[in-house]
Amino acid sequence: MKLAKIIGSVGLLLVLVLFAGVAYFAVYLNSHKGLLEAAASRALGRQIKVEDRVTMVWSMPPQIGLDGVWIANPTWAQGGYFARAERIAAKVDVWALLRGRVEIRRMTLLGAEVDLETGPEGQANWTFAVGAHGGMGFQIDSLQVRGSSLRYRPASGTQHALEISELELQGLGGETLGLQAEVRLRGAAVTVSASSGPFVGEGWPFTIRLQTGEATLDASGRAVAPFVLSGMKAELEAQGQSLQQLQDVLGLGDLPAGSFHIQSEMTASAEEYHFQGIQGTVDVPGWIERITLSQGDASFAEDGPRALSLEGSWRKSPASLSLSFQQADQPSAKAGRQMDLSARLGETELKGELGLVLSGPRPRITGTLSASRVNLSDFPGVEQAVDGRAGWRDLSLPRDLLGALDLDVNLKAQAVVSERLRLDGFHARVRLDDGNLQVDGLDVSLPGLRVTGQVTLDTRSEPSVLDAELRSRRIDLPQAVQGRLPPDRLQGSLREVSARLESGGTTLGALMANIRGTLDVGSARVTLPGQPATHVVLDRPRVSVAPGAPLALRTGLTFRENSFDIQGTLGQLSDLLAGSGVAVDLRLRQHELRAHLDGNLATLDGLAGSRFAVTVSAPSLVLLGPFFEIELPESQPFEFTGRLEAGTGSLDLKQIQLSSGGSDIQGEVRVISGSKMRVEATLESRLLDASPYLPAQGASPADALTALENELPLDLLHGLDGVLRLKASHLRLGDLGLNELRLDASLDAGHLRLNMMAGEERLLGDVELKPEETRWRLTLKHKGKLNLSSLLETVRAADEADEAPLAIDLHLSGVGRSPHELLASADGHLEMVVGEGRINKKLGTLLPLGDMLVALLNTIGSTAPDEPYTSVECAVVRLDAANGFATSAQGVALRTDTLNVLGGGAVNLSTGEIEFHFKTAQRKGLGFDVVGIADKLIYFTGTLWQPQAVVDPKGILIHGAAAWATGGLSVLYTGLANRLTAFSNPCDTVLKQSAK
Repeated sequence: MKLAKIIGSVGLLLVLVLFAGVAYFAVYLNSHKGLLEAAASRALGRQIKVEDRVTMVWSMPPQIGLDGVWIANPTWAQGGYFARAERIAAKVDVWALLRGRVEIRRMTLLGAEVDLETGPEGQANWTFAVGAHGGMGFQIDSLQVRGSSLRYRPASGTQHALEISELELQGLGGETLGLQAEVRLRGAAVTVSASSGPFVGEGWPFTIRLQTGEATLDASGRAVAPFVLSGMKAELEAQGQSLQQLQDVLGLGDLPAGSFHIQSEMTASAEEYHFQGIQGTVDVPGWIERITLSQGDASFAEDGPRALSLEGSWRKSPASLSLSFQQADQPSAKAGRQMDLSARLGETELKGELGLVLSGPRPRITGTLSASRVNLSDFPGVEQAVDGRAGWRDLSLPRDLLGALDLDVNLKAQAVVSERLRLDGFHARVRLDDGNLQVDGLDVSLPGLRVTGQVTLDTRSEPSVLDAELRSRRIDLPQAVQGRLPPDRLQGSLREVSARLESGGTTLGALMANIRGTLDVGSARVTLPGQPATHVVLDRPRVSVAPGAPLALRTGLTFRENSFDIQGTLGQLSDLLAGSGVAVDLRLRQHELRAHLDGNLATLDGLAGSRFAVTVSAPSLVLLGPFFEIELPESQPFEFTGRLEAGTGSLDLKQIQLSSGGSDIQGEVRVISGSKMRVEATLESRLLDASPYLPAQGASPADALTALENELPLDLLHGLDGVLRLKASHLRLGDLGLNELRLDASLDAGHLRLNMMAGEERLLGDVELKPEETRWRLTLKHKGKLNLSSLLETVRAADEADEAPLAIDLHLSGVGRSPHELLASADGHLEMVVGEGRINKKLGTLLPLGDMLVALLNTIGSTAPDEPYTSVECAVVRLDAANGFATSAQGVALRTDTLNVLGGGAVNLSTGEIEFHFKTAQRKGLGFDVVGIADKLIYFTGTLWQPQAVVDPKGILIHGAAAWATGGLSVLYTGLANRLTAFSNPCDTVLKQSAK
């Protein structure tokens, strides 16, 4: 019992002594921390300070705590320290210390800041002279880091920072290493896991995995020693579902959301890192789609890249990129690197000599890039924007890319081509400074024009701001619209064209939608299709554009020496660039002429799908004369409305409402394009008044004869097919009127057919004009049987029953190039029979030989010259035409209540000259002349429209007649006229002769 007490007392004493020793040792270390700093400095070969205190917790093994630890940098480093920590807690192996080694079972760093730095000669401040100067060996079984940061400052370039949330390193200084860490790089959470060792014959094996989100980077290989890059060999593999997960890790913004899978082999030497066998795919949603790398090599050194070579494909087009950098004279040189570039995509090959400066806030590239040919079809997104095709509006401006580097590069290309565009001799100086893009000295030749100017795009603001000033001395329209319009559709030129534009937006579509500015043209001259001598001249046209508003057009226009003002809108610019859905609202004005076009232009390269409302009005038709090169009457106001609808290969004018004077027309017209234009029209009218378009009374016959000399439009009729169906309740031709008119016309391969019916089909007419080589064959047929009163516009209803009936049979044909030649070769016949009744003298002048019949009635005294009517019992005209002469071999007869008249003669159809001789027999007594002898002989010469009568009461004289007329005068000297008596009926005589 006593022994036990003694042993207990001794044990208690030893414990008290031990605790006292530990407490004293802790106090001793804190009071003599300089010894500890010196020992640690010798162990790492670097100065170490403990700025606060040293504590010790006795455990197995004991734990030493250091507060405010500071580790110095080597002398060449620029930073103030290599590392500092708020607290370091280390469990030290005491027995190892007795053997001359520093072995730490566990070290924990809290609130540490580690600054990694490389020197101008390739040094690294994380390399320690462990064991130097008599220092002890060094090993840490477990290193834990929490709430700390790691910064890396290269000799040149951008500094990088890493926040360490949790890190644990196993086996530092031993044969194997293991690492698990959770860090944040540029705000992105990254998980790191790695392992290495043990050392085997070829080196130190290792595996590393970095993961952020679903993106991973795996590396496996061998190193000479842990944390030693020189001599390292590794296989790399990076993959993930979205490149966006790497944009913070890589320090890039706005990476696409596509998946990627890249593999490569890496070797490292003291001079450079070499990547070879680069291959894989990158899938980018949208117009980029998939990029495939089949083979690639790259080498990098501490002072920058050395070379890069990639081969692969994009959108099925082969692609390659080659960059070679001239090695800097000194590793520490910051003046920049020169590089040679060669890139190819499909048919596009780009070469250049560039300077690369990595110092400063952003990399800077200067130099020249040139290409013999750039095919925009190799760059689908760019081609969409240039050609205005679907999808270009959504292309975002590359703000992050433009803000990531600076440029001062001269761009040259002999040709830039796309599906719809070709540029020749492209040249521009492109300068990019902190996201501000300037294109100066722009000089590019397009088909038909050359454009110069400058463009600025400032992406530093939100949204980006665009300013542009472009000029062209001359634009030749046929070349400029080539491929957009059929050949020869548009001829002419624009001169002194300038555009001043500004805009803002984040996408190409937004830039187009927000454009504000003006397009000014000094003058424009346009030649109408198919009319090389007809020009339209625009005087100083201006197009203004504002965000959200259609383009406003203002211009003067001169057409056939007539000037007009045009104002209106042409839809929004985005619609014009897209080439579809362009709203058009244009108004034309010349004095009192007004025209309005309002609708939608479906596409710019065609009219299919377009719809317009058309309105034209003026107080006089004469204002339309310059458009059709004809003289129209001044007294006829008109108004036209309709809807213009364009289909594929067709143009429809619907809901036509045309009024002019008392006339009206309704209906539809269709124009069908093709190898030959075809026009189909169906029109109706309540009243067609053609009186204003007839030759004015007293017009010179010489002018009419001159007009007959004009050749018929052979080319026009050959180049046009069509059908016309016209119905008119009433047609007015001066004093002549026709009811229930129906006209059907067809034109096919130059063959014109006209069929006319009127007066409830009592009047029938057919005209056929048929091409024969270089001439025309005209066939004219006309038949009719009706009361003459129905042909007059103004007759008293009470007198209609007294009007004489009329029957006409006409058949005439001829061959020639002009109406004159057609008449000169005419063959056929004319038979006109007038029954008993009254003839209005106005109507008489409209009938065949009507002027001569009226003159004959006046000459024989049948009625007073000032009387509007004359009475007849009958009248017969029978003419036979041959070789351009119409003769009356069967006779011309007239019978009144006092005279019988019979005669003959001829008409020169090509000149209108006439020569007719008539014999008269007077009816006496109870209405008849018993004697029955000839009383008078009357001669008619002159022209159809101006006959001249001579009365010869002495006898029949025909020997003085013109030679071309003697065939018609034979009726007078063959005995037929000798049988003319007071008892005979001359009309029956002629009709019987005609029937033989």
